[in-house]
Amino acid sequence: MRGFPAGAEVLVLATDPGAEQDLKDYCEATGCTVLSAEYLEGGVLRAVIRKG
Repeated sequence: MRGFPAGAEVLVLATDPGAEQDLKDYCEATGCTVLSAEYLEGGVLRAVIRKG
């Protein structure tokens, strides 16, 4: 995320069962915001985060 300006939104796709909590923890530690998180077919997490 270093190369992105504040306010940039990033789409994250993940299959790791712990990814949702990992993203929440990452955002809390770095000042980012989880804008959305949903599970798609096959257990794929689709999340959008905004850099703070």
